[in-house]
Amino acid sequence: MVQERTEALKRMKRLARLGEFAASMAHEIRNPLGSLVTAAKLLPDASGEEQEDLVGVVKRESARLDRILNDFLLFSKDPRPKIKMNPLHPLLLRSLEGLKRNDDFQKVKVEYRLDPRIKEVPCDPDQMEQAFWNIALNGAQAMGGEGELLISTRRNGRWVEISFRDEGPGIPQQKWEQIFEPFYTEKKKGTGLGLSIASRIVEAHGGFIQVTSDAHSWTTFTISLPLQEQ
Repeated sequence: MVQERTEALKRMKRLARLGEFAASMAHEIRNPLGSLVTAAKLLPDASGEEQEDLVGVVKRESARLDRILNDFLLFSKDPRPKIKMNPLHPLLLRSLEGLKRNDDFQKVKVEYRLDPRIKEVPCDPDQMEQAFWNIALNGAQAMGGEGELLISTRRNGRWVEISFRDEGPGIPQQKWEQIFEPFYTEKKKGTGLGLSIASRIVEAHGGFIQVTSDAHSWTTFTISLPLQEQ
């Protein structure tokens, strides 16, 4: 009887979570989709500069819609990593290289302080690259797309720490845990899933993410990964 109630409670929680997920997805998609529909209606009668502006709207909102759907797909996946030994620093550099094409990263200066003694870590390279990407992009957006992002690595006992320090306005301590909750965001754009996805990936690797912040001038996200597969 107790087991049946427990299972029923789990099902109710899953359904509630699914409802929240669907509602959030509908809300996030509605705005860019509305802009696309409006632009499509106006384009046939537009000419010259107005047409260029509308094409710009279509490109911008299409990219936004693609980003939203990608985040939702990543969030809905069960992060079961295919773990093997991978060189950490090339993986980290590759993820940041891909970010350079992102609009929010164009004026961000990246400084690296990488510990040369760290060689390989057990991880799923695709998933860990996504986690690095999400945290670095979060830092860039916190700085308004310009400023310095310091990325450092160091060994701490049986752990490897990868830190991302941005020069954004900081995060009050009472929100340090809240920012990892799905759909939580105070930014004008974004789904509020980036940090949640990164956290799930890191936890699936037996690691964890910590945040420290001045609350006025900087924030540091530190990923801790075990040096041996858990």
